[in-house]
Amino acid sequence: MRLPIISETFIRDLSGLERYTIPSLDILEEEECLLQLTRQEFPQKLHHGLVVGRFQPLHYGHLYLFKQASNIASQITIVIGSANIRNQDNPYSAEERFIMLWKALKREGMLHYVADITISNDHEDDDIWLDEILLKTKGIDTVIGNNPWVNNTCQRRGIKAIEIPLLKRSVYEGRKVREELRALSTYV
Repeated sequence: MRLPIISETFIRDLSGLERYTIPSLDILEEEECLLQLTRQEFPQKLHHGLVVGRFQPLHYGHLYLFKQASNIASQITIVIGSANIRNQDNPYSAEERFIMLWKALKREGMLHYVADITISNDHEDDDIWLDEILLKTKGIDTVIGNNPWVNNTCQRRGIKAIEIPLLKRSVYEGRKVREELRALSTYV
């Protein structure tokens, strides 16, 4: 896994965001049921899965996605998207999101499933976007996630897309988390 060059002077203290990556007990029970269903559906793991997201900010729904992906594929590569975009809906730099991801994956004991974490810029042309990702990620069997644009873009190139059941979407949705943070006037 390549670590990005990070200047500590430009990275905010985002430790208060960790609370969005720690679930309640009732959510853990629901999660285990959903993970069990996926294990039954995919008794033979694929080789290498791709998970693409903005992670603005990282929340437990993303960690659940990585757990599901690790049930589907022996290894996963995570792409931090929209690295070149900073606005109200994209308040965190790619470096900040990398740090959030790495810390949460380490805490959850999931780093051994992750072949790489890389970044990708947005492009107006879907093919250029996918070409950039495929150059950085070798040997991908499938893309795993629920983003219709990502899934369709990959499927047009013959890459299988697997959607997973969502976990408490009413709680774990980036837009809602950002709205809550803006209301608190913190971290965004």
